[in-house]
Amino acid sequence: MLSVLADSLRVTGLLILRIGVDAHSLEGLRTGARGRYLLSIVKEWAEMDTGDDQFFLYFQKNIPSWDFLRHEKFVKKILKGPLGISGFTLYYNVFLPRAAGRDKVDACFFPFYMLPYFYRRGNAVVAIHDLAFVAHPEWFSWKHRIPLQFLARKASKKAKYVIVPSEFSKNEVLSRFHMAPGRVKVTYLAPDAIFSPEKDLDAINRVKAKFGLKKRYFLGVGTVFTRRHVEKVISAFSAIGGGDWQFFIAGRDLTNPPLHIDLLVSEINRRAGREMVIRRDFVEDNDLVFLYSGADFCVYLSTYEGFGIPPLEAMASGSIVLTTNYTALRESVNGAGCIIKDPTNIQEIRNALEGLMTNEELRNDLRKKGNEWVKQFSWRKTAEETLEILKN
Repeated sequence: MLSVLADSLRVTGLLILRIGVDAHSLEGLRTGARGRYLLSIVKEWAEMDTGDDQFFLYFQKNIPSWDFLRHEKFVKKILKGPLGISGFTLYYNVFLPRAAGRDKVDACFFPFYMLPYFYRRGNAVVAIHDLAFVAHPEWFSWKHRIPLQFLARKASKKAKYVIVPSEFSKNEVLSRFHMAPGRVKVTYLAPDAIFSPEKDLDAINRVKAKFGLKKRYFLGVGTVFTRRHVEKVISAFSAIGGGDWQFFIAGRDLTNPPLHIDLLVSEINRRAGREMVIRRDFVEDNDLVFLYSGADFCVYLSTYEGFGIPPLEAMASGSIVLTTNYTALRESVNGAGCIIKDPTNIQEIRNALEGLMTNEELRNDLRKKGNEWVKQFSWRKTAEETLEILKN
């Protein structure tokens, strides 16, 4: 009887919903891809009219000092054991389920592939961003591949709903994890609002100088995975010679087997007698905004993506994307960039690079096309759809 009454109150909006969130990925200044996903959603929740609903944000070590987290709708908790006992395994598998139970959350959101081992409540929603580690296990070391395969599959069985970022990823989860279609929900991602065409040439030149960029350059953003064929782009660019052009790569080298991107970069630069290719592990968003706007075009030659945000960031910044039509990029880019059919073909990459480097009319046409396409994506829409799933 009580459960029926509670359901009735929820429908009429008289019951305050309590939503738990595993927020440990927001800790630290460099949140990475998974942190950016949750950060964008929580920022939108802060600005949305969510009534009197409460969000319980669970942290492992510290609570970030962002202003939007001070909103009264957010209840923030650092979870530790007696005498300050901590550690990620305990936080995730013991302290978080216990806190969710004590707080009587109506739904709990886990934004990164897995659920706590001891989470027994039936109200979990988990985000699975792609299944590259299942579809292409050869791209991952065993210490990353095996835990992800086990934990993501287990989470898909326990969660009430699985959120994915594309129809492609939905089909991957349905076929590989054998789930009922109604339990898998698509919420598209988006570029952050900070990415827009930047007109401050002085600021662009300051950021270029900071990273050793001289004149014209093209940009590659995102972790350097094997599936993104960065080494092929470097080889194709080297074959062109490049004149005064440079290739700037922003992302850690996590290729498997290791492709030793830095050694390749060093050799290319040595042969060229100049800093033809530059790579950095990480670039702050405040710098990335200007790097996107200052670049003539961006490169993202991936053969497997659950969605692919960097191409949209580039378009939103007024730049152009050289990419592929593989997997979810058919949805996120949808032909609004310069498309390569075979990203393993160095000659094809070379031809595409030369075309973009020399054809201003082509660049202007692609820039207009990308600017129109990217307008349909927004984090507000993603946040609204995610909240609706949690409220279901």
